[in-house]
Amino acid sequence: MEKRTTSGPGKLLLMLPNTEFYNNKFLYFSRHENADFFNDSVIFLCEHSKSGAFGFVMNQPTDLSESILLSKLNLNKNNKHENLKHVLRGGPVDTDRLFVLHNANGAKFQQTTRISDDLFLTTSNDILESIARKKIDAKYKIIVGYCGWAPGQLESEIKQNSWHIISSDMDLVFDTLPNLVVDKLSEKIGYNLRTIISGENSH
Repeated sequence: MEKRTTSGPGKLLLMLPNTEFYNNKFLYFSRHENADFFNDSVIFLCEHSKSGAFGFVMNQPTDLSESILLSKLNLNKNNKHENLKHVLRGGPVDTDRLFVLHNANGAKFQQTTRISDDLFLTTSNDILESIARKKIDAKYKIIVGYCGWAPGQLESEIKQNSWHIISSDMDLVFDTLPNLVVDKLSEKIGYNLRTIISGENSH
């Protein structure tokens, strides 16, 4: 599979009322290619339109905990933030860039995009400062990197049965350990995603 590089959070996409677009859906990579970055990955698709698509892998944790990350950014002074939850590896694009996916929050941040009614994506450091000070009243995931598709690329891959499309669940986004996401999602839909052979049970 190619790296998905064209579309991304830095380019806000026009969301169109087209049933062929899969905004706010889960994608499960159904090719079972062990060498592929996306093998056994569940992606939350933040945006999908004629201009392309982008999203984040929800079940690939990095080795970096939130506490260590914030310390490296000089934001975790006096070790106020001791969360050992790991930062997610969101995709193969812009792997040195941080994103925070979060639900509704009373605070306003400098660079926030609304993904849906109760879901937001923030890319400015002020949200990391709020997390470090434990001043954020929201569920969130810190993510490094993202997945991006050029116009028409995701549609082509879906037609090739590379992706299994599933309704998203915010409990799986925010409240489930990454290594349990595939199992919990399989329980929710009633069959084991890991037994899917490409071409069967596709969207």
